[in-house]
Amino acid sequence: MDLNLKGKNALVCGGSKGIGRACAQTLAQMGANVTIVARSTEHLMEALDSLSDHGNQKHDFLKADLSNPEDLKKKLKPVLESRTFHILVNNAGGPPSGALLSATDEDFLLAYRQHLLANHTLASLVVPGMKKSGLWQNHQYHLHLGQSSTERSRSQQYHPRCSGILGQDPVQRNCSFRHHSQ
Repeated sequence: MDLNLKGKNALVCGGSKGIGRACAQTLAQMGANVTIVARSTEHLMEALDSLSDHGNQKHDFLKADLSNPEDLKKKLKPVLESRTFHILVNNAGGPPSGALLSATDEDFLLAYRQHLLANHTLASLVVPGMKKSGLWQNHQYHLHLGQSSTERSRSQQYHPRCSGILGQDPVQRNCSFRHHSQ
């Protein structure tokens, strides 16, 4: 299957390390222009340098904190004035592992902000551009509303609500793809 993403713009959250970085690298290898979102400029620059460039791709990064919705909105809105994203990968580092009873209230609040609230904030900002550009009608959009196991139960409740907010539009979510390097 040929998944050519040339000319498509991808917003990859948590893209400086781990799964997010692997997603950003794969999307770039497939031809997408990738914008990586994370908190550390140093890690963002390293991740940006690791992205494939087939000549005319435009990769960049946005330093923002997914656990701070106001910071995220403030920094993402200007980017959205100049481009539309076709692919949204919601990915954020999870809370530290450990016994449930050793977790603090702040640990749970951070997980809630980083995952569920960030998912909602990002979709609220990105989907209107998809709809306005005509991508929505042509089914050329992809939303990934992923999360760690910490927030999975809450997020499973969010997905049906997301479908209700988005109406009857068929949203591709939790999509996965494989890319084989040569």
